[in-house]
Amino acid sequence: MLLWVITQTFGDPARTGAAVLPQLTEMIATVGDDPTRVIRVGTASVFVDRLGDFRWATRRLVDQGRAGAAPVRRHLGALMHLGLDYFHLGRWDDAAQLAAEGLTLCEDHDYRFYAWYFQYIQAAVAAAQGDAETSAALTEQIVRWAMPGGTYGARSFACHARALAALGSGDFETAYQHACTLSPPRTVAPYVPIAMWGTMIWSRRPSAPAG
Repeated sequence: MLLWVITQTFGDPARTGAAVLPQLTEMIATVGDDPTRVIRVGTASVFVDRLGDFRWATRRLVDQGRAGAAPVRRHLGALMHLGLDYFHLGRWDDAAQLAAEGLTLCEDHDYRFYAWYFQYIQAAVAAAQGDAETSAALTEQIVRWAMPGGTYGARSFACHARALAALGSGDFETAYQHACTLSPPRTVAPYVPIAMWGTMIWSRRPSAPAG
């Protein structure tokens, strides 16, 4: 059941996520302390805006990881989820610190694949704080790593951070173009879950001048 819920809330959340929110609510309330289940419920929560409801379990797993009481991969997953949660909560310094912790773990334990998640969080924080230069450098690292291996999900996250940086710089046209790379205007592309986070950017595009 949990894996099925993940497919509905993570694969194409705009179309299938709402129908399984009651099941997800029950899973959040009864998650227990198994690290794998905690990460899977967290994954199901990302794109339906339920990470905040699940914060207590994610924090607990981060603490367990720091104490050496949880597998490194699960510790990394908890850092990702809590970092995203804190970013959307506006706790940008905390999100950046968690991302730095995650990158150190990736380096120490040779989990290079996961590094781009933390670079995305750092890029998004830099964009939100008006540091477009740092955000651009981080997204360039993500894209350079992702493209040779066809990791298009990572490229989409980088595109979202680039849109945020352009939006924060007042360059609404560039922000709009990045958002359109994520998804066609006035819709949400299927199976590109982060396209949901780009919808606010479309609404910020200035209207064309009257002819």
